Amino acid sequence: MDNNITKPTIETVLERISTMEVRLTERMDGLAEHMSGLTGRVDGLTVRVDSLTGGVDSLTGRVDGLTGRVDGLTGRVDGLTEGVGGLSERMDKLTGRFDAREEDLNIRLDRIESLASRTRSDLLDLRIDFRDLTAQFKALQ
Repeated sequence: MDNNITKPTIETVLERISTMEVRLTERMDGLAEHMSGLTGRVDGLTVRVDSLTGGVDSLTGRVDGLTGRVDGLTGRVDGLTEGVGGLSERMDKLTGRFDAREEDLNIRLDRIESLASRTRSDLLDLRIDFRDLTAQFKALQ
């Protein structure tokens, strides 16, 4: 067997791992950007509440509404954080699966190389036997 058949398969697996890492990094960057935007919104709400302190009595209901929005945003941030954790766990599982596949491919490659070596040896023995038989046959003629 030719070793070139197995090598592209391992390279393909490694390329897929690399592609998945790039995608995960892009998603994590997007989540960080989103979290930064949410932080900016929370900061904006805080400034707005501070500017309304003179009319606290008349604006208490409005402040309560804003507090609820902040809590909602915090919940969303917490959800996004959990989502990132879930993605990380999935990536760890996928990495484990790819490592197992790579190990399996290496075992198979070793077996193929061993079979190829034995086949070469058997072919050499057959050539020698054929040469000897040919010489014996010519001697009999």
